[in-house]
Amino acid sequence: MSKQGRGGFRGGPPGGGGMGGFDPMKMLGAAQEQQKKAAEELEKELAQKTLEGAAGGGMVQCVVSGTLDVRSIKLDPSVVDKAEKDMLEDLVVAAVNAALKKAKELQAQAQAEMAQKQIQQMLGGMGGMGGLEKLLGGM
Repeated sequence: MSKQGRGGFRGGPPGGGGMGGFDPMKMLGAAQEQQKKAAEELEKELAQKTLEGAAGGGMVQCVVSGTLDVRSIKLDPSVVDKAEKDMLEDLVVAAVNAALKKAKELQAQAQAEMAQKQIQQMLGGMGGMGGLEKLLGGM
């Protein structure tokens, strides 16, 4: 005869919920689903935002989305000179890089804000720091 209860552990509850119905795998799955949904929302928000980079004193401008898609490049007519083709190419690269740098900074900021919200939601569900502040002497 087995020494295990119906829940898989000696004296475990029927259905195997263990720990009073606490299911860490279910909780992990829900957290992963919430994170996936938040990442999708963030991607949509970033796609709607645009950032501009410029070079040559604004003679070359590049607009990118928050998802790093180049939306447009504008050239001042004064920089369009066949004799200065190399300079124009350099200015375009510089403008694109400037815009992409701003977009990456926006992404990093948005991701940090999303992570902070997720942490606050998790801790909020446990009553602040989940009682940890009491253990740490009310910090």
